Amino acid sequence: MGAKLLKRIAGSANTYAGDGTTTAAVLSREILQRGIHAVEFERAHPISVKRGIDKALQVVLQYLKEISMPVTQPSELENLCKIASNQNLVVAEVVAQTLAMVGLEGVVNMTESSNGFTRFALVNDFVLERGFVSDLFTEDEEGKQLGPERMVELEQPLVLVVSDRITEVSEIVPVMEMVKKTKRPLIVFCEDMQEGPLSTMVYNNRKDIVESCCVNVPFLAGVEKENLKDIAAMTGATLVDNERFGLMLENLELHHFGSANNIRVDAEFTHIVGGSHTDEAIVERCEEIKRTIEREDSIHIKGVHKERLARMTSKIAEIQIGGGTDVERGEERDLIVDALNSARSALEHGILPGGGTALY
Repeated sequence: MGAKLLKRIAGSANTYAGDGTTTAAVLSREILQRGIHAVEFERAHPISVKRGIDKALQVVLQYLKEISMPVTQPSELENLCKIASNQNLVVAEVVAQTLAMVGLEGVVNMTESSNGFTRFALVNDFVLERGFVSDLFTEDEEGKQLGPERMVELEQPLVLVVSDRITEVSEIVPVMEMVKKTKRPLIVFCEDMQEGPLSTMVYNNRKDIVESCCVNVPFLAGVEKENLKDIAAMTGATLVDNERFGLMLENLELHHFGSANNIRVDAEFTHIVGGSHTDEAIVERCEEIKRTIEREDSIHIKGVHKERLARMTSKIAEIQIGGGTDVERGEERDLIVDALNSARSALEHGILPGGGTALY
């Protein structure tokens, strides 16, 4: 039971601070031992002991804030990453460069490197972690794959964003007819595209009647409609939402569509490049997301909204993890995660002497 308690405490320290798991375990053990001694041998009341610990905690936190030093130089950040990554110079340099580019509000995704080397890249487009509904969009009329990769690439597409499920063929046919007249591709973002209307889109795509694709944005931590609003703001589209705005697919007009210079969709991701948005709309949307983050108590949900904010501001980086084997890549990934967590915590709260010595 005691081991499980310390394990939980160390996990919480890693979640909130990004490091300091050993210090947290040592301090917890000492607090637990002295607390038990006070209750059993000095006849202290358990509630009084708890209140005393809470008061002492506030004093210690205030003291640590006063002696913490802000991280102001890139070299300081890189040195911190070296310590957190067990003196791995490659990881330290990559993590320091990544955070210097995206900052605290940026999102860092990790993927497997194609050449075995660890490196980072800045992604400048709006990236949604959702792919096409069906890979049939990547095939021609004869069922042959259109390109070397299963990917749909649309140039100057019209963008339709629907906050509801599209269940009937009759809902999508007027949309396809309207888009056909413009001779432009179409991409649909919606909560859920059912088989009937999906088959209609695939048929039109295969027959080269309307080049198209569909991306579902399903339930995720209760923010699926917020994600759709983000896409609408990024592309200049009007969100089709009968419940809130009274706009239905049958009442759709051409000015309700958004657009982008280029949209690439594969099985896992959607990249929107050059969305037709206004700066005012993006700023307003970002401010709304920031207010949501401040109100949210859950760390997980807060992280989801931070990812939304990073997408809107295009502060997204990708660290490609190198290594010759799965074991090597796993170890490299753990070092990168430790370095990222420590660096973020240092940028937000400053740095202190390590090993718990700040408390002496």
